[in-house]
Amino acid sequence: MKIGTEWTAKSDSNITIVKEVIGRETLTINGNDYDCLKVSTNHSMIVDNVITSWHHSWIAKEGLIKVISY
Repeated sequence: MKIGTEWTAKSDSNITIVKEVIGRETLTINGNDYDCLKVSTNHSMIVDNVITSWHHSWIAKEGLIKVISY
């Protein structure tokens, strides 16, 4: 994957999940460096009104390294 890659992970009548690679970062955790792709995720759920949440994930070849939700 490369920066700018975007895809819909799930879409049905109640929820849409859109993901996009927004950057590349090196994270250092417990003295280990991880070369990561930073992925933005947008969850839009229709419950009376639309509810939207976002989170960022840092993914390395070793797997999921970090997630921040807001």
